[in-house]
Amino acid sequence: MAETDLPEDVIVNILSWLPVKSLIRFTSVSKRFRSIIFSDPKFARSQFKAACQRKTLGRRLLFSTDAPQLESLDLDAPSFGDISSVRKLSFPLKEPAFDVRLLGSCNGLVFVVVVVCDDFKLYIWNPLMGFFKELPQPGLSTLPVYYGVGYLSATDDYKLFAGSYGKEIEMFSLRAHVWKTIQNPGYNRGNNQGTLLHEALHWLNDAEILAFDFAHEELRTLRLPGDDQYGISFGSVGVFEGCLCVCGHLWEASGSVEFWVMREYDVHGSWTKHYKVLYDSEENLYIDSLVMEGITVAKKFSAGRTCLVKIGLKQETEVTEVGMYMTRGTSVNMIPYQESLLWINDES
Repeated sequence: MAETDLPEDVIVNILSWLPVKSLIRFTSVSKRFRSIIFSDPKFARSQFKAACQRKTLGRRLLFSTDAPQLESLDLDAPSFGDISSVRKLSFPLKEPAFDVRLLGSCNGLVFVVVVVCDDFKLYIWNPLMGFFKELPQPGLSTLPVYYGVGYLSATDDYKLFAGSYGKEIEMFSLRAHVWKTIQNPGYNRGNNQGTLLHEALHWLNDAEILAFDFAHEELRTLRLPGDDQYGISFGSVGVFEGCLCVCGHLWEASGSVEFWVMREYDVHGSWTKHYKVLYDSEENLYIDSLVMEGITVAKKFSAGRTCLVKIGLKQETEVTEVGMYMTRGTSVNMIPYQESLLWINDES
């Protein structure tokens, strides 16, 4: 039976169970396939839902540098950082961008700040589809200095959180297409990109974790591992096995980093030290890390540039570097990113 003889609903059902990589190749099969895959928002949603259920979403690391450089790496590739796993990207703007900052990603949609001269603009972007759309400006007096992205399934709404110096906080609703001022009860600001878990963003904030609940639109704090952890400088928040985790540097003679996991959310007594890594020299020191489900990518300096390292755990105190990619910059902004066909209608 020819492809054109198949009923539309049968074609859509078959295609919805295929991974994104295969679907992109199939867009060249026929105009009919291309129209379904690239232009049907209902198909994009059903395909994404099926991919989530089958756990076939393509996972990539999206990063930008001060080189400038905008690329993504395949996190599931057999060899992390291999040239075949690298995808060079360009943000679709007519005017040259001085700086592209990644605010966060959710369901394959990336929220971006683009700095041009002394001004900045906000966009939502799907790197796979090439879709991008400018968003309204927030009322902040400066560029966002801590931020994050979330999705509320109950209302099918994407949210963007943005905070500046001082106590200015605003939240953008993609469905309502408006910014809303959020009351800050007096908490100090967070730092850079928030980690999303349980529909809330999390940042390190001095000696505690600052959290913003998207559903209730409120800030709260969570305590870091025990008060007896003197000498630890906690540097990043991540997600491990569905739980919140933090990385802490111990400034001892040998130097080390500890990974702690909060096994029960917002229960201070559930913090558990997962492993501790010892450094034999400053050259092997990880300056920052991004902990995702089943994957950890760390940064370290090498030859005046920042190197991205995928690390794995052998034993309680031993990690192995399972892949490496040398960037062209020194300052690197990286976020986890799942490939999808989702895009936003102009009416949204």
